[in-house]
Amino acid sequence: MRKCGGGFTSGRTPTRLIAALSAQPMLGAALAGQETSTSPATVLRSLDLLTAGWS
Repeated sequence: MRKCGGGFTSGRTPTRLIAALSAQPMLGAALAGQETSTSPATVLRSLDLLTAGWS
C-alpha cells in the first residue's frame, strides 16, 4: 500500500483519476468512472482519499 493524500490506497485508480482530472478538471464522477474503467463510487472514494489531507 502507498500513502495517497491523507489515506492509504492500493491499485491504479488514483493514478488514472489524476490523469483524467488533469485533462478535464470539471469531470463528473460518472464520466471519470468511464475514463478510469471504474465505478462512480470508486471515483468518489478515491477523491476522498486524495483530498483528505487538504481539509
